[in-house]
Amino acid sequence: MAVNIDSLAALSLPDVACSITPQAAILYALSIGLGTGPDELPFVYEGAGLRVFATMPVVLGDPGAWWSDPLLGLPSSGPLHGEQSLEIYGDIPLDVPLLARNRIIGLRPRGAGHLAVLVERILTRGDSGALLARGQSMLFFRNAEAVGEGFGDMALSAIPPCPPSPLAGRSIVETHATSALLYRLNGDTNPLHADPVAAQQAGFRVPILHGLLSMGLTAVALWRLGKGAGIKALSLRFTAPAYPQDRLVIDHVKDGPHIWFSATTAEARVLDRGYILLDDG
Repeated sequence: MAVNIDSLAALSLPDVACSITPQAAILYALSIGLGTGPDELPFVYEGAGLRVFATMPVVLGDPGAWWSDPLLGLPSSGPLHGEQSLEIYGDIPLDVPLLARNRIIGLRPRGAGHLAVLVERILTRGDSGALLARGQSMLFFRNAEAVGEGFGDMALSAIPPCPPSPLAGRSIVETHATSALLYRLNGDTNPLHADPVAAQQAGFRVPILHGLLSMGLTAVALWRLGKGAGIKALSLRFTAPAYPQDRLVIDHVKDGPHIWFSATTAEARVLDRGYILLDDG
């Protein structure tokens, strides 16, 4: 069944009401490696002025498996997460109503019968409507023959070019056998990240790490370079999966509040075209 781009373009994704409990904020922080030093205690302990880490909006307000509607003609296997961007406009509050507005803002057929879909999520306070964060996810559907030309600008938020710099650095992050099992408690319960049979059926030797977990681990490592500065924006491309117990080698160039980065494992480059903008006050 061919995908009708006009029908997909008219699809209304659900808005999702949510909130962040202290336990949820702590779980997210621990799942991306925070809590290893006294400066990180406010992210993992309610007695230290608990704070929400800046990248947590990526696990809030998910609209669910909207692509599984058979009338859309999309493959039931779902999409691959190709790219992600996030802009943060202020501290994310605890225990207040939040609203995530989800919408498709771009569609484009790609070669060999694939389809790219750009989904935007805007997170606001539910009481005042104040803007908190804006994220964009580029999703790729394999074996999705599309009828139509597509619409929208398929580029994520623009990032400044990386300057040639002798100040390149490297950070190392170790993942663990339980990394994906812990991270899935943030809401992404896809069996691909836990069930060996599901992983092998999808072509992986064992369950893989969530792409957003690799992103979160990397964001924490680079945030530490800022010595307490917050994160204002982030953008990256997912290029290959990482596995539990992989070592992430993060190469980066830092120029003031700007950090450009990539991440590799022993097998592949897993994150590319990465950029973080720190809030240097």
